[in-house]
Amino acid sequence: ITRTYKAVDAAGNESAPCDQVINVLRVDLTGISFPGHFVSNVCTTSTDPATTGVPMHAGFPIYPDVPDILCNVSVTFEDINIQEDGCHKTFTRIWRVTEWHCGGVVGPMQWVQEITVHDLTPPSITCPADLSMTTDAGYGTCIATVTLPPAIVNDDCNNPVEVNIIGGSEVVFSNGGTTTLPVGTTTLTYVAYDACYNSSSCEVEVTVLDQTQPTAVCKQSLVVSISSNGLAEVAADAFDLGSFDDCLIDRFEVARMTDPCGVSGIDLAPTVTFCCADVGNEVMVMLRVYDTSGNFNDCMVTVEVQDKEEATISCPADETVECTMAYDINNLSPFFG
Repeated sequence: ITRTYKAVDAAGNESAPCDQVINVLRVDLTGISFPGHFVSNVCTTSTDPATTGVPMHAGFPIYPDVPDILCNVSVTFEDINIQEDGCHKTFTRIWRVTEWHCGGVVGPMQWVQEITVHDLTPPSITCPADLSMTTDAGYGTCIATVTLPPAIVNDDCNNPVEVNIIGGSEVVFSNGGTTTLPVGTTTLTYVAYDACYNSSSCEVEVTVLDQTQPTAVCKQSLVVSISSNGLAEVAADAFDLGSFDDCLIDRFEVARMTDPCGVSGIDLAPTVTFCCADVGNEVMVMLRVYDTSGNFNDCMVTVEVQDKEEATISCPADETVECTMAYDINNLSPFFG
């Protein structure tokens, strides 16, 4: 650039001209640095240049706005897709820097930046609340059919999510469903899988309670014989006629309604005792049946107490007396023992 100066005074006199030559030097574009390759394992990562990087000059970005110092310079890019399958996205970003000047066009300078975004983020999952229920009705079942609510799942990458429920009688291949569980507390694991095989899990505790009373079945009546000591001790299960429970019978206990014998009392116990005072009377006893969960039920039995022991006698020793001895023929004991 040649700039010419000339002085003019008030009378219109002009000086001889003088020239100033201004040289505008082109910026050295070799000082531009381009962004490096970019990899992210978070599927929601933006691939905007503000995230993946832009060309720099003297420590300042030259995209999207080119500084004034880089006159007649343009910066552009072009993305070329290589792979995109929902789990991985890879493309190349071609940066181009071009300069126009009076002598023509310089460039463009090109740089290929590779950008890759993986989906390594597992879906989020929130399990339903813990559950508690009782066993199904039916002899010998001792299980509960449990309806499992669905978990709340979400995938940031908008991939479809499948849920399996593990820990029951079999794997439930759905988000919610039914399974059968035994009495007690079972931990079920909900596992969420996205299309990229990322997974996360949560747990639910399901408590199955046996709250069903056993069915007590008593013998209608029972005959008991007194032994030689005047007593008869009978175990509680002798009064049972096939009591049953959905789960398992644990034990039997028995009690008299009254106790003239003063031996057993009227409290429940594993055995009950009868005595001579019961002979000839109908004695009512109660049988209590317990299951393994502590539930119980009662039934009544009529007991006939018999004395089948033969009487025994021990005679006094022989004696010889005078014929003149006086004695009472109806009461010999005072005289002969």
